[in-house]
Amino acid sequence: MQFIKLSDLFSNIKIWWTPSRAKQEYFWGWLPWVSIRDLWKTNLILETKETLSDLGVRNSNVKLIKKGSLLFSFKLSVWKVAFAWVDLYTNEAIASFEPGNPKVDLHYLYYCLPIYAKKNARTNNYWAPLLNKEIIKDLQIPLPSLEVQESIVAKLDKLTELIDLKKEAIGKTEELTKSVFLEMFGDISRNEKGYKSELFWDILSIDAKMVSPLDTKYQDLFCIWWANIVSETWDLIDLNTAKQEWSISGKFLVSPDDILYSKIRPKLKKITFPQIECLCSADIYPLRPNKKRITHHYLIEYLLSSSFTAIVSEMAEKRAQIPKINREELLNLKIPVPPLELQVCFESFVNSQLLIKKNQEQSLLKLQALHNTTVQKIFV
Repeated sequence: MQFIKLSDLFSNIKIWWTPSRAKQEYFWGWLPWVSIRDLWKTNLILETKETLSDLGVRNSNVKLIKKGSLLFSFKLSVWKVAFAWVDLYTNEAIASFEPGNPKVDLHYLYYCLPIYAKKNARTNNYWAPLLNKEIIKDLQIPLPSLEVQESIVAKLDKLTELIDLKKEAIGKTEELTKSVFLEMFGDISRNEKGYKSELFWDILSIDAKMVSPLDTKYQDLFCIWWANIVSETWDLIDLNTAKQEWSISGKFLVSPDDILYSKIRPKLKKITFPQIECLCSADIYPLRPNKKRITHHYLIEYLLSSSFTAIVSEMAEKRAQIPKINREELLNLKIPVPPLELQVCFESFVNSQLLIKKNQEQSLLKLQALHNTTVQKIFV
C-alpha cells in the first residue's frame, strides 16, 4: 500500500495559540474555542468549555477553523480526534485538517491518524506522549484509493456506532438510579419529605486502621489514590497493588463495607465503593455506615448530591492551599435520614441496576476489543 506524508496531503496544517490569559476581555464571548478537554467525551464538537470574544480573536494569533474540519490533539493526549461541527477556534495543542481534500476522506484520517501518531510520538520528562508541527507534517499514513477508504470507514463506523449505543445504555442505567432516588426521597437538598436530620457522627464512623504498605500481608492489596477515582461515578482506573506502587507512607486499611470519600477538592465528587479489602491514601476518608441507621447507596447518592457538594466545597475553599474538608467538619454535618425500610428498598433497586450495568460494561469491553483488533488488522 502507498504511504504518503501528511504535508503532501495538507499544505497548511493549522495550529494556533491561546490568547493572553492576562486579558480577561479576550475570553467568555460567543466564539467556541477548543482545548484538549473538549475532545475527551465526544467526537463532534458543537460547544466548548471556554469561548473567545471578538476582541480576543482580533488581537491574538488565532484563525477560524471551518465546520467539518478534523481536529487532532498532539500534546499529552496524542490520540484524541474529533470533528468541528461548527466554525470554531483552537488552542496550540490541537492541529486541524480542512475538508475537501480530493485524495483523502477525513473520516478515514479520523481512524488512521491516531495509530500512526502514537508510533511517532516522543515523550516529555514525565513520559507523556507529544508531537510537534514538524513531526506531524512528516507523519506517513497509508493511502489506499478513496473507494477502499470509504469501505474501511463504513466497517469501523458500524463498530463505533455499536460502542456508542452501549455507552448510551450504561448512561441511562445511571440516570434511572438518580430518577428513582428523587422519586423515593424527594428533593433531598430541601428535605421536602421532612425526614429527621442527624449528624454524620451518629450514622457513620471514620476509624479505619492506618497500616504500613511495606508489611507483606498488605503488599498484594490494591492501593487507591485520589487520582484513581473518576469524578461523579464510582469508577476506579489504573489500579495497582501496594507492591506495584512502591508505596512507603502509611495507608488506611479499607474493609468491604467502607465508602471512600476524597477530602481533597470535594467539588470534584470523588467517591467510590470498591467492596473489597484494599488500602487507600490518607487524603481519602473510609466512611463506614451504621447499617442499622443508613444504607450504603442512600449515603452515596447523598454524598454525590449538588446540595451536599456545595456545603463541603464552601468549607474546603477556606483552606489556604489545597481545598479540603477535615474529619471534624465532615462528621458535624447533618444528613436527612429516611426510614430504614425505604432505604433498603432503594438499596435493592440499585444492586439490580449495578448488575445490569456490569453486564453492559462487559459487553462494551468486548466491542472495544473487537474495534481495536479490527483497527490493528487494517492499519498495522
